[in-house]
Amino acid sequence: MPATSDSFEKKSIQVENGQSAKILTIRQALDVAEIWKALEIPESKAAILVAGSTKPIAPRLKNRLIDLFSRGLAQAALECDALLIDEGTKDGVSEIVGTGAAARGQSTKLVGVLPAGKITEANGSPLTGLDVNHLQFVLNEQKRPAETMCRLAEAASQNKDWILTVLAGGEIDGTAMELALETVRRGWRLVVIEGSGGLSDEIVRLEKQIAAIEKSTGNLWRRVLPFPSRNPLANLQETNPRLYEVISDGRIMIVGRSFDAIQLRNLIKGVFKHPPKESILWSAWQQFAEYDLNSSRHRQQWRRLKNIPLYMGVISTLLVLIYSASNATSSPQGAQGIPNVLWVQTYSTFMSSLSGIRAIPILDLLFRFTIILLPITSSLILSMETRQKPGSKYILLRGAAESIKRGIYSFRVLENRDGNTPDLLVPYNEQGLSAHMAKISKLLLESDVNEAAFMPYEGSIPPNMFGAESYDDGFSPLDADTYVKIRIGD
Repeated sequence: MPATSDSFEKKSIQVENGQSAKILTIRQALDVAEIWKALEIPESKAAILVAGSTKPIAPRLKNRLIDLFSRGLAQAALECDALLIDEGTKDGVSEIVGTGAAARGQSTKLVGVLPAGKITEANGSPLTGLDVNHLQFVLNEQKRPAETMCRLAEAASQNKDWILTVLAGGEIDGTAMELALETVRRGWRLVVIEGSGGLSDEIVRLEKQIAAIEKSTGNLWRRVLPFPSRNPLANLQETNPRLYEVISDGRIMIVGRSFDAIQLRNLIKGVFKHPPKESILWSAWQQFAEYDLNSSRHRQQWRRLKNIPLYMGVISTLLVLIYSASNATSSPQGAQGIPNVLWVQTYSTFMSSLSGIRAIPILDLLFRFTIILLPITSSLILSMETRQKPGSKYILLRGAAESIKRGIYSFRVLENRDGNTPDLLVPYNEQGLSAHMAKISKLLLESDVNEAAFMPYEGSIPPNMFGAESYDDGFSPLDADTYVKIRIGD
């Protein structure tokens, strides 16, 4: 018997393979707690939302996604007691999610959230268009599917930080975009599968362009006005503000083309089992981020102090030549022997314009003072560079940051490994990593770095990285193959 009220109707339906499934149709505004109660699904520790292409997928890509979603996504959901939420349709990504969940057994919790008008009933026949491996459906006639999916995830998870969205393909203006935007606005992580086409590949393309520019120019790339064409977001804010918001504000993690199902599983588990701020790994990443930030700051300062005197020297020489030429004769005889009459006239006009510099007292005074002050200023800047030693501080901090990172990865690879002995030269336990961090800090305090102001790091942990390391969650244990892909994969 269907359960009905003024706000919703719950009933059993028959899908195409003859199985019975339950569908909850929401007709009016309904509290999310009531929706959850009506679904009769036990509360979960985490929630994973999945969005992407709703059209049939090419066989090669489909086989890859089946492996990623079965051994990676669905297995991670089982191990972390996570609820899977998608659109529940027969075609596209939802079908692959259903196949992967079915391969893990009926204990996988899976709910499909359908767009309004997606299904119709006809004479009691089985409903078409629904994935046969989904046994729970929600049809909200009042709200967009993306918002309903997010509200269900919030109600399902015991920990609001244990919610993420997996994006595989998707249309720029479809539910995938809406779900990505809702994910970003709620501060959840967005896991994007590279090579799945559509929206996913567009996000990956922009993220890689931004990462390349940040790596070469630092964090000031958005304010580089002379080269707006280098900014991949220059026109995106006007042409597609929703995608601009996803790229600008999103906590995006990219699953590369070479990543396998086990790596995806570890990435998801790493997000859900994120260590507390008191953990040694969190402290190590924080210390690395601070060294990295201040190393970049000193590098930029060093380059400025080296380049500015060079520019001043060129300008000073040019001004001296111009001022000297202003005292020369401006008659054509100064260019005797030149057969080209046009060149003689051009030269004469130019020299005549320069001859007026000394005739104007303000210009004459300005040139004199500028010619005198530029070399003095260059000398002062070079003295500052010699005194402050930003180049030395940059190299020391860069080396310290990389040493901390090396300790982090060795700890993650060697932790809990049989055969660890105290004579290992790299950290393999919490005590070793802590001692490694303390040693590096002590070396920095005994160097020129102790004279510099330290800028605190306030970004995400772990910080956004580049290359193969950008695919790493920063905390999950690593096997040898994954370590090689992350650390030297690029």
